[in-house]
Amino acid sequence: MHRICVQLHIAGWIHAIAHLDIKTRLALLLLSLLYRYGERKSEEKGTVLALPLSQADMAGWIGVSTASVARILQEWKALGHVHIAHSTIIIVDVKKLIGLAAADDPSKAVPSWGSHTLDELLS
Repeated sequence: MHRICVQLHIAGWIHAIAHLDIKTRLALLLLSLLYRYGERKSEEKGTVLALPLSQADMAGWIGVSTASVARILQEWKALGHVHIAHSTIIIVDVKKLIGLAAADDPSKAVPSWGSHTLDELLS
């Protein structure tokens, strides 16, 4: 039963973001994963996504090509928003991702589930 609920939640989320541009979808995905799986590491600057992710996985979740995800992540890496190492993503600038996810209303970018508060993610 839980698995069906999760699948319905994901299906609803995908439908809700389908009209958004690729950068917004990717930022929302990373924020959602960060909110649920983010871990502060003292040796890293930022928050590590404690979930091995491939670019193909992310592309599939948001309905775009792997090349599009790779291009955006490289752009964000060059700007200092994220750090990428193998299948690990470190979110260096959460505030910037929130801005990318919902420039007109940052509260829309904050997931409504997870184990962290927004203040914890921004600290």
